[in-house]
Amino acid sequence: MKVLLTFPPPTDNLYTYTGINRQTSTAIYLLGELLKQLEYDVKIMDPLLYFNDEFAFLSNSFIDSMIKDVDVIGISTNSFNWAYAKLLIEKIKKRQANIPIILGGVHPTLMDTRVLSTSLADVVIRKEGEKVLPNLLSSIKKDGLHKLSDIRGITFKDKYGNIVRNIDDIPLTQEEYNNIILPNFEDMPKGYYVGIPCETSRGCLYNCSFCGVLHHNSWKCLDKYNCTSQIDNAIKWAKEKCVSQIIFLGDDCISVDGQRLEHIFTYISERRDTFKVFMEGRLGDLIKLDLDEKFPSEKIIRFLIGIECGYDQGLQLVRKGYKISQIRDAFNKLKGKKIVDSLFGTFIIGLPWENYECCVKTIQFAASLYCDYGVKCNISWWSIIPSYLWDIRKKYNIFVDESIFDYPEWYELDYHKKDSFFLRTHPNLSLNEIEKLVRLIQNYSRSGIKIVDE
Repeated sequence: MKVLLTFPPPTDNLYTYTGINRQTSTAIYLLGELLKQLEYDVKIMDPLLYFNDEFAFLSNSFIDSMIKDVDVIGISTNSFNWAYAKLLIEKIKKRQANIPIILGGVHPTLMDTRVLSTSLADVVIRKEGEKVLPNLLSSIKKDGLHKLSDIRGITFKDKYGNIVRNIDDIPLTQEEYNNIILPNFEDMPKGYYVGIPCETSRGCLYNCSFCGVLHHNSWKCLDKYNCTSQIDNAIKWAKEKCVSQIIFLGDDCISVDGQRLEHIFTYISERRDTFKVFMEGRLGDLIKLDLDEKFPSEKIIRFLIGIECGYDQGLQLVRKGYKISQIRDAFNKLKGKKIVDSLFGTFIIGLPWENYECCVKTIQFAASLYCDYGVKCNISWWSIIPSYLWDIRKKYNIFVDESIFDYPEWYELDYHKKDSFFLRTHPNLSLNEIEKLVRLIQNYSRSGIKIVDE
């Protein structure tokens, strides 16, 4: 059986979308290697391969070339690339109606019945795919799409077109997670991506209201040996395939275990080869752990810390668990330590409850962190993704439904367009106020106070 795994790009134009060259999808290369070890014939379709000089984007000739000799297609998606994933599904089914199409990823997991009822896809794998996908493919290989009722963790269309939601699969145990194979990036295009993604833990012990990760209030991690193996693997592929020797440690909760984080810092520091690391943690963890002496500042060029808001009410509503005074106390403790040069505070403006004054407070607070402590920051606009805030959106007079994600431009900052999705999802801000906020950020940047990632 030949299986195609792909992650469609979020845009139809490679040159008008910033960030697509940052890193590829881990899922298609991890699951691809897993299936290869199970003796499936696997074809990986990287997002970059959609921009082919030989074929127009999603043209019939492109689709025919993509699915040639393929028996099953697995498509990984999030909310930002779902619109093109849906279009891809439609075009594939027009060319080959009987080919089974499986969806996986955050967006199909959280909106499984919606994506199946509004697309031509056949099955959704919910949450983790390492166990579910092999079970599903084994069933499809034997009986096609006709006997899926015993497969845990999937939602599917039966032979009558009814949508059936099977019971959840049991999450991977700590032991099972530590037995996951290393992703193989051999089929990734060379010389374009900035770096390689790397995962050493899964889930998050916290539950921020704006966050769309799958595994809230839960966490499992790789042990020291497997953690080191994952980092080694990422460094290897970054050197072989990427324009910069960077690994992106994408763990949502990497700083929660002090001993484990110290092991990562020590290992990164002791390696004598050339590479750089991006990672993310929580400010409160860094204060409690006090690992500055172990911090490899020569290797970790960016340590993201999500601060999000510049006023106490906002911090409470996003469920960060601390106040402005505590953030300042934390930075006062870190001031002068080498870790500060690598810290990168992230902020969000335009959250559902925010008016102009709230946004100004966040912008001014970010600027103060840069001026007072030398902490680099980035302010971004809130996008409405599936999350707790999505569930309560009507409370804040946001009246959009799931169809918003069917439009490729839904997340764009197109506030000048009449009735744009941006304006509809930021009802407390007028066009004039949005323009004033944009100018305020620009003015800070012109004066040398960097609060946007340029």
